Amino acid sequence: MCSNTGSCQRQYATKTFFKEVDEAFSNHNKMRELTRQIGPLAIAGGQQAMKVVRQPASQWGLAPARIGMIGFSAGGRVTVGVALEHDAESRPNFAAPIYGALWEDLAVPADAPPLFIALANDDELAVDPSLALYCAWRAAGHPVELHIYAQGGHGFGMRKQGLLVCACCGYAYYGKPISPSARKGHPRKYAYYRCIGSDAYRFGGVRLCWNKQLRTDLVDEAVWNEVCKLLEDPSRLEQEYRPISIPKVCTIVGGVVALVLALVSAAVIVPVKRVR
Repeated sequence: MCSNTGSCQRQYATKTFFKEVDEAFSNHNKMRELTRQIGPLAIAGGQQAMKVVRQPASQWGLAPARIGMIGFSAGGRVTVGVALEHDAESRPNFAAPIYGALWEDLAVPADAPPLFIALANDDELAVDPSLALYCAWRAAGHPVELHIYAQGGHGFGMRKQGLLVCACCGYAYYGKPISPSARKGHPRKYAYYRCIGSDAYRFGGVRLCWNKQLRTDLVDEAVWNEVCKLLEDPSRLEQEYRPISIPKVCTIVGGVVALVLALVSAAVIVPVKRVR
């Protein structure tokens, strides 16, 4: 029995939410229907993002003709959407959908940008759509690269990699400087390592993990010692970076939640500095 009412409610809401997401994720027809409804809005957001970066590019010291877009998972859907539908101001000069999926009716325009596609061979969500995307671009005579790794699954960009990962949810920790308000007037130089899964804003307002953050000044020395041990043992280093299976919930979050709740935020505009 749970002693904390608020915590129990959060846990119940989280389980219920992900059960519903899991059901949607398992039904590809339902997923296509969802993307068909919100896809145009997401693509419009991506087009506007290109314009926002390109219009003041010269003032920012960027080359307006060297601005592209990269998107992961749901963001790959946005990236491909903008590569397919754009005007002169919103056209990316290159596009890179990484393990993206769920596009249909590929009518490649005459001014389609060069495309870079990357995914894992064991990604059931992305393999067929990515192959179709590659074939469509190639048939239209546009530059395209396709890179398929043997293993990695869907969302390998956020899977366990390296040393500092959360034992509860499997997501990586990242460095978080301490905020001025948290210092409370005391000169505290250290920062924290925080689990990605504990950031609700990344997952549509739902925290995946309640693990506590760690002080970097207490962890860095231990991490460095572990790095040295890995470098001294090649077999251990190989084992550390071998793909590791993670709970299905992480795959669900990487795909469906991002797609339904934060499609545009998963795509990134990539400006390239002007060559002087």
